[in-house]
Amino acid sequence: DLLVSKIGKRTTFMAGCAIAGLGYLAVFLIPPTLTTLTLAALFVAAVGAMVTMTVVWALEADTVEFGEWRTGLRIEGMTYAFFSFTRKCGQAIGGSVPAYLLAMTGYVPNAVTQSESARWGIQAAIGLVPAASFGVALVLISLYPLTEARFRALLADIAARRVRSEEHTSEL
Repeated sequence: DLLVSKIGKRTTFMAGCAIAGLGYLAVFLIPPTLTTLTLAALFVAAVGAMVTMTVVWALEADTVEFGEWRTGLRIEGMTYAFFSFTRKCGQAIGGSVPAYLLAMTGYVPNAVTQSESARWGIQAAIGLVPAASFGVALVLISLYPLTEARFRALLADIAARRVRSEEHTSEL
C-alpha cells in the first residue's frame, strides 16, 4: 500500500518484476555450492514476486473501471472470471515448463548424482525460467496504458456519466 501510494500501481508492479527477475537471475548464476548466497537471492526474488502478486489484484480491479469507461457496461463477473481463467492457464504453463526442461536436460528422479546437463536444467528451472518470465511481465506492463493519471481521469469521466444518466432518468 505504501509503495502504491508513493509510485503508483504500474510502477510498483514494474519494480516487483525487476526485483524478482534479478533475484531469480542471481539464483541461476550463483554456483550451487554457495548455498547461503543462493538462499539470499531466493529471498530477494520472493520479495519481488510478492510485490507483483499483491499489486496485480489492484491492477485487475482497475480493468473493471476501464471496461465500464470504454463500453458503458460494468461487467465485474466476466472480468474476474476471465482473470481467473488466465491465472489457471498461467499456473498450468508455469508448472509444466520447468518439468519439461528437467526432462529435456536428462534429470533422473531420486538419483544420487545428476549429470552436468541435468544440474544446469535444475538451475535453469528454478532461476532462468522465472527470471525470463518476470522479464516478459516487465515488458508487458510497460506497455500497459492505464497510468495513475489516466485512471483518475477515467474515474472522473465515469462519475460524470453517472450524474448525466441520473439527471436524464429523473427528467423522464
